[in-house]
Amino acid sequence: MRRLLSHTGGLIRNAPLLDHLNVPPLIDMVRSGHPLPLDNPAGEKWQYFNLGYFGAAEVIGRPWAEFLDERIFRPLGMTATRSSGG
Repeated sequence: MRRLLSHTGGLIRNAPLLDHLNVPPLIDMVRSGHPLPLDNPAGEKWQYFNLGYFGAAEVIGRPWAEFLDERIFRPLGMTATRSSGG
């Protein structure tokens, strides 16, 4: 999880199935990136990748934006803050 959320996992930037107009289930996006090689060895380099948020969402069992809203934004009274992540 640390490598996923700190962008040091070496993953590709976007899941091959990523389509902002027709969002497939998160697990399908995670699976679409699974067979691809890493862009660089895990932990070696910082590189932003959306795929990490999709993987994190699968681990926590719900969309990343929903988790952030429930656990961080609402408890802190951040009513105008939103996540653009999956």
